Order: sequence, then C-alpha cells, then structure tokens
Amino acid sequence: MKQAETPKLAFSVKILVPEIIKKYGMRKTIIASSILFKKLFGPISILNEELVKNNIIDTDFSNGIHIADDYFIRYITCETKQKDLVISKINEALQNRGISDEDFDLHKKMYVSSSIRLFSNIESLNESILEGEIEGNRLSSDFVTARKNFTKEEYDNIVNEFDLSNISVTYLTKE
Repeated sequence: MKQAETPKLAFSVKILVPEIIKKYGMRKTIIASSILFKKLFGPISILNEELVKNNIIDTDFSNGIHIADDYFIRYITCETKQKDLVISKINEALQNRGISDEDFDLHKKMYVSSSIRLFSNIESLNESILEGEIEGNRLSSDFVTARKNFTKEEYDNIVNEFDLSNISVTYLTKE
C-alpha cells in the first residue's frame, strides 16, 4: 500500500443541536452551520488563502458535515506538515462567528448557486445528500427556497448558539 506523501489533517467539531433545531428547524440550522464553515474554511476563506500562500497547507481546506443522532459533526481536512500551527489557526478561526452583511450575502449566493452546479461535483453531491437536499433523484426545491430566504439575523442567532468546543483531531503520517 502506498503511503501518504504529505500528512493529512482532519479536524472535527461535534455540535449538539437538538435544542437549536427545536428553535429554528433542521434546515435553517444546517444552512447556518454550512455558511459558517464555508466562510471560515472554504476555498475563498481568508484563512485558507493565507495558509496556502504561505505554504503551511499543501491543499485547500475541504469541509463538510455528517449528521449523527443529536449532533452535527463538521469536519475540515487538508494536507500539512505543520499540524500544530494549522490546529491553532483553526481554533482561532472558530472564535470568529461574525460575518459582515456583504460577506453574508456573498456566502449565501454561493451556497444557493452550489445547488445549480450540484451534480458536477461529487463532494457537493455528497454534502447535499447528507444535508437532505436531494429527495430521491430530485433536488428539493424547498431547500433551495430555504437557502434563498435565509436571513443574516437567523444566521447570527443560530451560530451564536453553537458550542464549538467539542473537537477532535486526526493526523495521518507515513510513520
């Protein structure tokens, strides 16, 4: 078996969501968490651009969601030889839940448009299946509408209820 050239880092945040879902609903809670993690760790995020530019990570961040029982498990992966620095930067970024109106509009538009490009990208397809966006073989139109109608006030209220302290890290090396 060929071993990894560059070590792989997987950083996970386990978010307890039942009370948040009762208050805001499943779809809005998923939308808020997706916008937050794409803002913080997406390919156009400030952190991703900084770490790639400075050769701290060898690949863009990839992030996604797994929904298990009462939890959303949000994960971030990348390739890096500087594990401690990247973990520190991720932890620091998790403290910044705020978003400007302009950035919110940008990330919301990108999130809505991802539904259009859904079937050309396997990662987006997988995330959409996990998020319940696809019902059978059809794109759920009410999920797209929910994305379009989602407000910054809803985002602020929901993400401020997330406890982002339950983390785990996996680091895969050749050794």
